[in-house]
This record gives sequence, structure tokens and C-alpha cells, in this order.
Amino acid sequence: MSGDAGTSSLFAFHSNQYIDACTYMGGSPGMALGAYLAGAKKSWSVTGDFSFLAAGILGLNEIISRNAPIKLLIFKNGVAAATGGQLIPENVFSNFIKGHEQLITVINSKENKEIILNKLARIHESNQPDICICDLNESGNHEQ
Repeated sequence: MSGDAGTSSLFAFHSNQYIDACTYMGGSPGMALGAYLAGAKKSWSVTGDFSFLAAGILGLNEIISRNAPIKLLIFKNGVAAATGGQLIPENVFSNFIKGHEQLITVINSKENKEIILNKLARIHESNQPDICICDLNESGNHEQ
């Protein structure tokens, strides 16, 4: 599992137990693809919405073009938490993932733990690229 140098990798997980390699903000989708091409058949990328918008979309484009079964886990909180909390307009994020709706699974932070685990297990077992958006917005989006 690869993660971006940000809140999702540094604080969401115990890095020595879950994150195998940490890279620049937005670099984990490309790194996960590299791991897959090197033989890791279950490769995940962990990123935040800001990091994904900063550079992760480039890795996603390559993943899609190769139809590689990489799993992107995007923590969506609507802010650049690692760089000062700048707001991310909802329309910016939604425009970047437009056209990939068939690959998207949304996890709401208020969902039952069993439902969340079932969604993650289904994603993990699929043989296609997947985008799992963990929506952490407690009070709706931050559209500006």
C-alpha cells in the first residue's frame, strides 16, 4: 500500500502496519501502479482529496489507460489539511472524477462499520481499477 505524505498516511494508519511506502502529495496512485507492474497484485493508494487534485489525477489517468486493478482510497474532507486548511470547492473535486462514476464507491463516515468493511472487501477483491471515496464531510460539502 502506498500513501501520500499527508494526513491520510501519517495519521490515519499506523504506518509500519499498513503503509509500505510514502511519497509526495498526490504521488501514491502512480506508486501503486508501479508496485502492481512490479508484481504486487493487490495494490492500494491512500490519498486525500487535496493531494489527489494536486498530482494524483496523473496516476489515475495511467491506471485507467492500463486498466490496472489499482485501488484508490481518497479521504475527502474538502480541505487541504496538511497545508493549512484551505477549502477545496466541491465542483473542483467532482469535475476531476467525472467520467469515472462506474469505478467509484462512496463510503460515508457515518455508515455502519460492517457496511464499510463489506464495501472495502468488495473493492479489494475486484479485478478492475476502483476509486473509493471516504466522505468525511460532516456538514455537507464546502462548495464556494
